[in-house]
Amino acid sequence: MKQLRKGLKVGGFFRIIKSNSSFFRGLFVAQNKPLTVETMETLCTVKRHINPEGVEYALETKVLVHWSWFLEDLKVGRETDGQTLELLLGWITGCTTIPFGGFNRRIQIMFLHGESNPLPTANTCALQIHLPVVNVNYRDFKQFMLKAMTMGKVFGIG
Repeated sequence: MKQLRKGLKVGGFFRIIKSNSSFFRGLFVAQNKPLTVETMETLCTVKRHINPEGVEYALETKVLVHWSWFLEDLKVGRETDGQTLELLLGWITGCTTIPFGGFNRRIQIMFLHGESNPLPTANTCALQIHLPVVNVNYRDFKQFMLKAMTMGKVFGIG
């Protein structure tokens, strides 16, 4: 810390930072704001089938609607077995908060067609979540998500 302070004193930077501490606070102190659905959505990108007229695209749309509802349920804690948006982020990325400076890329939401296992998986290193495209109602989708999050509370591939 002494070396940092000494280095900042060169050129008067320490004095400027100290006199404008509220302005520079974000550079030195992590701002752990509560995670929101909107933030989760901006962190993600969706990798979909190209043909919007195709059956796969329609099924993926249904899964995305369920995903959106699931985020809302996590936000308000509606029948989520104690799971939260922060724990979902941790399951996907290994981090329960957004790191200072953000992630090095966006989280990819990908779809698994033709899978017999209805449980989603996450790859923390690749920042990916794989959602199986199975014809289920939202209640089942939610239960599969909660089960996968509970079973995958280890770092790596959930």
